[in-house]
Amino acid sequence: MLHMGNKHKAFTMTEILTAVVVMMMTLAVALMSPRGVRQTAKREAERLQAYIYRNMQKADRIHKNFYLTFYTDFVRLNWHDQSTIDDSFKISEGCSYTNTFTDSEAHYNAGRRRFTNAGTITVNGADGKIYYVIIAGITEGRVRISETP
Repeated sequence: MLHMGNKHKAFTMTEILTAVVVMMMTLAVALMSPRGVRQTAKREAERLQAYIYRNMQKADRIHKNFYLTFYTDFVRLNWHDQSTIDDSFKISEGCSYTNTFTDSEAHYNAGRRRFTNAGTITVNGADGKIYYVIIAGITEGRVRISETP
């Protein structure tokens, strides 16, 4: 009877190097892919609505008026009295806004707890869909999201 020695199966150096290269390439692609490109119109509209509500609550708390100015790739918040630091909201990559406000500005009156002018922000998402953020000037603090204008 012939005795066969124990044969250990092992990975070759080529197999190990191939696996490492594949893992490194996968990691590189994951780290380099732009995160904002996948932002949907609905999620972008919800982000904008939350930003507006946060600043409305702050304005009411500190009793200061502000206005929002809509640009191509960001929204600028300006406090009327300039005693509070201004702020801006960056639009997600792959998304865009258009609006119906006069001079592209929405004015918030903290004393009356409402916007003094009404308008609609059209949010074009990276997914090709459109949502609307509607600011009502009549009702107190009303900012809503809709799939139709």
